[in-house]
Amino acid sequence: MSPAYIYSTDKYGLLSTFFKKFLKTFYSEKYNFTKGSGIMIIRTNGSSLRAMNARNKTTREMSKNLEKLSSGFRINRAADDAAGLSISESMRAQITELSRCQNNIQEGINLAQTADAALEEVNTMLRRAHSLCVQAQNGTYGELERDKFSDEMNQLFEEIDRITAGTKFNSIPLFRGEIYEDYYYERVENFDKLPPGEFATWGEMTFIKSEDFDPAPKAQPAKTTFTLANSIDLNDINTLEGKSIKIKNETYLFSSTLSASSNITNSANTRVIDLKTYNTVQTALEAIKYYSSDIGEVEIDGRTVTLTARLKPLSYTVDADGRVTNYLATDGDAECMNDQIAQNPLGDVSIFQVDNIGAVNNQPNYSETVTGTISLQSITGALNQTQVDNLLQNKLEFNVNSSTKRTIDLSTLNPPITVGMTKAGLGNALATAISGTVNGIEYTAKYNNTTQNLDVSIKAPFSSIQYNATISFSEKVVPNSGGKTEYGNKWTSTALGINIQTTPSTHEVPEKTTITIPSNLNTPLSFRLGSTTYLYYDSSKNPLTHGDYKNTQYSSLYTPVRYDTNGKSADDIKKDILSKIQNYAQGRGGTVTVSGNTLNVTANNIGDKLNLSSYVYGEAVTVSPYKYTSGTGGSSSQLGIFSTFTREAEVSFDLGKPLDINKLIGKGFSLAVGYSSYTYKRYEFTNGSTGQHGDYTDIDISSCTDYNSLQQAIQQALSNTSDAKGNPYKVSIDNNGIMKISFEKEPRNNVYVTDGAEGIMADSPAKFSGGKNVGYSHKKLDFSSITSDNVETLLGKGFRINCATCAGEYINVFFCWENDGTVPLKFERLDEETGEMRTIHNIPVELSKITSGDKIVEDIVRQVSPSLNHYTAVEVGEPPTTLIARDKRRGEIKDFNDPNKFYIGKVQTGVESNFVYDTFEDEELILPGGENSVGFHNSEVKIFVGSEPEPQFIPIHLPYLDLTYLRLNPPEVVDLNDPEQSATDWLTRVDDANMAIASARGILGADYNRLEYSFNELASYEENLTSSESLIRDANMAHEMMNQVKLEILTQAQQAMLSQANVLPQQVLQLLQ
Repeated sequence: MSPAYIYSTDKYGLLSTFFKKFLKTFYSEKYNFTKGSGIMIIRTNGSSLRAMNARNKTTREMSKNLEKLSSGFRINRAADDAAGLSISESMRAQITELSRCQNNIQEGINLAQTADAALEEVNTMLRRAHSLCVQAQNGTYGELERDKFSDEMNQLFEEIDRITAGTKFNSIPLFRGEIYEDYYYERVENFDKLPPGEFATWGEMTFIKSEDFDPAPKAQPAKTTFTLANSIDLNDINTLEGKSIKIKNETYLFSSTLSASSNITNSANTRVIDLKTYNTVQTALEAIKYYSSDIGEVEIDGRTVTLTARLKPLSYTVDADGRVTNYLATDGDAECMNDQIAQNPLGDVSIFQVDNIGAVNNQPNYSETVTGTISLQSITGALNQTQVDNLLQNKLEFNVNSSTKRTIDLSTLNPPITVGMTKAGLGNALATAISGTVNGIEYTAKYNNTTQNLDVSIKAPFSSIQYNATISFSEKVVPNSGGKTEYGNKWTSTALGINIQTTPSTHEVPEKTTITIPSNLNTPLSFRLGSTTYLYYDSSKNPLTHGDYKNTQYSSLYTPVRYDTNGKSADDIKKDILSKIQNYAQGRGGTVTVSGNTLNVTANNIGDKLNLSSYVYGEAVTVSPYKYTSGTGGSSSQLGIFSTFTREAEVSFDLGKPLDINKLIGKGFSLAVGYSSYTYKRYEFTNGSTGQHGDYTDIDISSCTDYNSLQQAIQQALSNTSDAKGNPYKVSIDNNGIMKISFEKEPRNNVYVTDGAEGIMADSPAKFSGGKNVGYSHKKLDFSSITSDNVETLLGKGFRINCATCAGEYINVFFCWENDGTVPLKFERLDEETGEMRTIHNIPVELSKITSGDKIVEDIVRQVSPSLNHYTAVEVGEPPTTLIARDKRRGEIKDFNDPNKFYIGKVQTGVESNFVYDTFEDEELILPGGENSVGFHNSEVKIFVGSEPEPQFIPIHLPYLDLTYLRLNPPEVVDLNDPEQSATDWLTRVDDANMAIASARGILGADYNRLEYSFNELASYEENLTSSESLIRDANMAHEMMNQVKLEILTQAQQAMLSQANVLPQQVLQLLQ
């Protein structure tokens, strides 16, 4: 408080003048205080307080320092070093644990030494027993001496038993600790075969009934559904006109202008459904099933159409009895139509109507005239007598149609055929004979001097000339000019003696036929294969002609195929005959093997009938050489004529009037020419760029301005297309825009214009789906009640699977634990229902191999399937606890001779077999090491050696020892004179025991060494950890002594300052006096 402040607070003049003067003098002169520097007070001695605080702090530090010096610890309480104390205490706990663990290990070492010492004595006694066994085998000792040896060995074994039982460490038995004695239960099974004719009944499986297989599921046809296009009026059949649908690879066109017999063909076959035949849209649509081999039913519900696929025969194979056999299931294939498409056909783009309202096929016009050529190229120079004779025996035939056949006899020509006639003369004579009208058909012929051939034309309506109209020459025998004279020595072949035996097909075995020919083949011989006769002859002994008798006639229906055996061996003849019969049998659908003179023919499919006995047989043939008595004769091949007629076809297209090139762009036309197969001509109009139809030839009409230039562009495009005569197609366009394309074609060929008709579907395409092939007759067996816990309840039970048609094959499936190979594989049993002897196969299912209860069906199938070599099969069903027993053949198995009779398999339970099954469990202690070697159940004494990061133990392995485990008992008493206790056997047992003890000691020694290693490690660990803990907690004495000296000096100085601070109040008191 400053004097100024004191003055300012003296409002009432209470301070005396003297005191004010004193204050002024005191602050300004004696203490040299300036204004505001302080004030002298007497109630509080600040300097003394400060000196006292400093002295107290130093006293406390000195007290702590003295505590460290007296205790030797840097940390005596938590406040000294909170973190350090925590670390130190943790390390102290570890050090304590390490110390205790070292003691644990030392105790463990002592235990191991105790056990080893005891085992060493056991080893010593076993070595003595070994010596006694060796000595007892010496022939210098008798029964009396061996009794002594036996007595000593008994004493040794008793002592071994005492040591192993009484050796303890503290209260712990070292060699008789508690162990888990393991027992196994040996499943004993007996399969006792019964005498012939005796049978035993197995236990019934309650969840399996004796009943027939369920019938095979029938094939489920694939279906597809679509909606009719909006343009179709259900009440107006005319709205179907020109529309079509494509199903799979066939197109069905609805038309009232085309007949149903028309084949409108594009890239797929097109069938015409004649709308004139039907009254309603529904009946017309339903007619698809009558025209399609793929559709079996058509259903219409309002505007929704459902197509149901037709079931097809299903060809499949069955592997049974070591062979693969083909089967055919009628109406069995339904999956063939899955994923097939019903759609609106893309069709070929037509220009019949350029506005694309809906094209109608343009029907071609055919010329009424067909033309052909008779070739005379084989005639060179003037005719000689031989040529004349040959020609006079020929006739010229015109096969115009099935009802009209014209024949011209060349011997009746006028002028006649004479020696010296030229080719032109012959041609003109033929032309004169041909030309004229016969039966309303106009024939015209003219010799062509340029080609030196005869050009022939026939004019008649198109329908009057059949598709394969031809001209041909055939030989004619002149009957009234001397006839023919046969050679006197005609000969007849021997009918080959062919023996045929046929075994009809069953449902398991296809038809089998054996064809045997004689071992001795003497020519001439002959036989028949179908419509062909084969003649084997020796031309040196039985010639076909003789001298002037240059012609041959045969008694067989057709001229036989001849085989000259001259120079051929009997083996060559046999091989050739067998080869011909083999090829014929294979052609009829058989598989053939040859063995010696016999062919074994097996039909390729079950149920096929080859009927070889009707087509393979010996046939005698009479051979007659002859000649013409008139001097005429020869061959009908002098002219070698074959002519194919051609006729002109013309197709019209409406290009529209006036011409609009833009409307034609993107459209086109196509022609299909052919009979059984077609050649397609497709063209698309473009504006210079590539067209949108890849299989069309582009016609660039971008520069066309009128019909003439358009005709030239089209003609140029068709210039590389040749007709039947090798000429290009001809194109013309009139002023009304009608384009005509004409060309020559063979009569057998039809010409069709492919259509681009509108489809009937609103939602194209639609895919067929849901088709399922015919299934198998079967029976489902429910094994869901069988689990891992009760699977053994199946032991001694089983069921039988009876094949539907097997002539003697039944399957017994029975459950045992393990098949030891003594199970009878099969036996014979009279079937009381059929009176037939059955072969019954026993197939064991080993329950010991069942992996789990929920996989029992999978395991049954795995074990049973390899043995099912006949016509039954098993498989896992759905759910997987269902076993399906089924026939390997699909569908109903009908009798081939009686369609009302069919066969089906059966499942039986409680069936009879030819053996008695018995089983039980035999309990037996499992000794370690097996039956023939010594082993131990080791018990463990665990030595605790640490707790971080988790409790740690070192085990000491102590063997469980008694005479049983050492294989020294039984017998309980050693008697070396007992024939069943030879010294040699005891020597082996003692040596095994000795080696086992040595092995146990080795394990114990390894434990001992491990303990010592661990002890040394823990001691080092404790040393280092103690040193680390000392650095944290122990006091540095030198450092603390220096602190002590420093604190003592500070204490003295602080005491002096405290005395000085107490002087000031005394001075103030003196002023007041």
